[in-house]
Amino acid sequence: DLSQGRVLVRTRNERQKGIALITLAVSLALLVPILGLSVDGGLLWAANNRLNAACDAAALATARSLGAGASLPDQIAYATNRGEAFFQANFDAAQFGVVNSGGEQLIFASPFESAKLNIGDYSGMPNVGGQFPLGEVFTEAKDLEAVHGRVRIFAFGDTTYSVNLPSQAITLIVEKGRVVGTENSTAEFDVVLANIRAAEGEVWLRELGFGMNRAFSAERVVTDIGTYERMCGIHLSLGAKHGVYSKPNIRRADARHHVDVFAVTESVMLGEEIVFHGGAWQVGNLLEQAA
Repeated sequence: DLSQGRVLVRTRNERQKGIALITLAVSLALLVPILGLSVDGGLLWAANNRLNAACDAAALATARSLGAGASLPDQIAYATNRGEAFFQANFDAAQFGVVNSGGEQLIFASPFESAKLNIGDYSGMPNVGGQFPLGEVFTEAKDLEAVHGRVRIFAFGDTTYSVNLPSQAITLIVEKGRVVGTENSTAEFDVVLANIRAAEGEVWLRELGFGMNRAFSAERVVTDIGTYERMCGIHLSLGAKHGVYSKPNIRRADARHHVDVFAVTESVMLGEEIVFHGGAWQVGNLLEQAA
């Protein structure tokens, strides 16, 4: 009859509501962790973007400057000054530096030379042209003999002036600014060291270079060593030769070699500031000082 029909409809509706509640509970049990992962993922994405943007900061400080000035020399001069100011606040003020290199540490227990920005301005040289103009900031310890420790390198410039990638990182052992030993070396790298020692008697570690071009990395490699030294990361130079900085204990006439090697780098400290970490430049105080 009609009353029984109403009971059946009500029972069916209550059953459907019960099923709906169970479905909702199961769905929430699945959705809440997913939403949590989404939030965590969003935070990681934001943090990663901040770190990646840091590497662009030095390049952008220079790139923004390229529009200033009516002539190319004016633009280059302004860009050079801007880029140098960006890093000199850290390089020139730092009394020491540390490169954390895959479990090893290379210590610069000395103030640094005035940092220079290489943007590919070859106007004062007999040759014309070069690599991508947003390149590198470089310096070295004022006291080379204050550099000591161990550093792992994942690439180096070989005797063909090409980027050489050993199958595993080579560890350099540095004492009083000189490479005195290696671990996991290769035949090609041994030849590089032997050539330097044959010409100069010892292997100095000189330049501390910061590449600013994010187009190149430990994973994105080009074979040309002059281009690759601009890769977003840290490179060092082996050999007594340096075209910018003079040292009283190194005669320029006797300096023949400047070989770029690329460090496995977890972080770099200049004084108390972490300026490089996780494959990216750290923005923080650098941007404030460059503003």
